Amino acid sequence: FCGETILPFLIRNRNHTPNQIIKVLKRKKMLGVVCGLIRGDGPSPYKEPQSVLKELKPQARYAAKIAEARLGPPVFIGPLADHYQQDLPVGWTPDTLNPWLDDLDDLAEELGLKILIEALNEKEGKTEKPFELLWQAVAQRERLGLQLDLGHFHARGHTPEDFGRMAGAVGLLEFANVGRRPLDTDKGINFPAFVQQMDRLPDDCLIAVEPFCQAVIKAFGLQELCDTTVEGEETLKRDAAYLQQIGVMAGTAFI
Repeated sequence: FCGETILPFLIRNRNHTPNQIIKVLKRKKMLGVVCGLIRGDGPSPYKEPQSVLKELKPQARYAAKIAEARLGPPVFIGPLADHYQQDLPVGWTPDTLNPWLDDLDDLAEELGLKILIEALNEKEGKTEKPFELLWQAVAQRERLGLQLDLGHFHARGHTPEDFGRMAGAVGLLEFANVGRRPLDTDKGINFPAFVQQMDRLPDDCLIAVEPFCQAVIKAFGLQELCDTTVEGEETLKRDAAYLQQIGVMAGTAFI
């Protein structure tokens, strides 16, 4: 199926309620996956977790409503841990991370969702080995899982074999290249080798790509991280063709 990632964090128009988003998805015959974000200038999940939860809960409700309408999976995704750690000079440790994951676990149970947490690259997060840390933590929590971006995974020095080891906890696998270049651009990631490990993923794992247009890169100030010059629509076409070529899209979900 084809779908769209929705970021309630960016919605400022009061007309863009969950019901309005549902109408758009129905009209476009698309499915939606909702991505949550924590404000970089807002409260810290380490120091003020309840304040952060107060901001995340309305975002997560979009996911719950879309899932209730059967227009998307019952998941809420995003960089909900390894991001904006103002109060953690060395990033998360098991002792500091686990209480926050307990709070996210409670939120997931309250709204009937599974929360998939994205680990970022070293320029965006201070935590040492965030994939290992999150993998070990979410494996103990049924309502939590990993949103695994292969671009970030590669940037942290991980291999296809590491992916195979962690695959059982992955709820969304995101094919992404270095610099958000199209997947068919050789930037050192052996995507076919990762594909060989995909049989270890859960049966309901979502498969995604994340093409960026120049306007998005500029708006988010991502020029240093995203050096692609190919526009998002063209990247999406090339990514879809490449995923078909390496055998990803045969019978799998595609967002």
